Amino acid sequence: MEDREYIFESSSPICHIDALIAQERNAYYLYFFCSPEHGARVLNMLWICNRHGTPPEMDLRCLDRGEGPVLGRENVSELQPKEGMTLDPDKLSCVWFDTGDACAIYHDNKLICVIPPIAGLYDFPGFSVFAKGQTRYAWGMPEGPDLENRIKTCKSF
Repeated sequence: MEDREYIFESSSPICHIDALIAQERNAYYLYFFCSPEHGARVLNMLWICNRHGTPPEMDLRCLDRGEGPVLGRENVSELQPKEGMTLDPDKLSCVWFDTGDACAIYHDNKLICVIPPIAGLYDFPGFSVFAKGQTRYAWGMPEGPDLENRIKTCKSF
């Protein structure tokens, strides 16, 4: 797929997992890959946000091109600007959970998405602040301090 550019990469400090943020034609995705020396394969993918405006409905035609879908209005929160978003690679950072198989991504020191240790169960991909509701590509960020408090304890890890 030639319309995918990886703009950020981080490797787990204790597992053979790499977190890569892809700028695709119409959306940003966080991918978890097994490290290449262990048979590179996608372990998880999480929609972060749409790059261009939000369509009325989820656009699944992207799957035919090997891209992640563009989420529609029903599943995009008010935090995402109507015209879409651009993520600056220089403002991205990653905090790995102490389990090594989960991480939180920050943009300009603001939490934007999380693939927690339980991701993958029951088609749960992880959380994005720009998602609303639940899809197999992203769930809205949970309310309350529990998740952010967990991430804060992992920063020292």
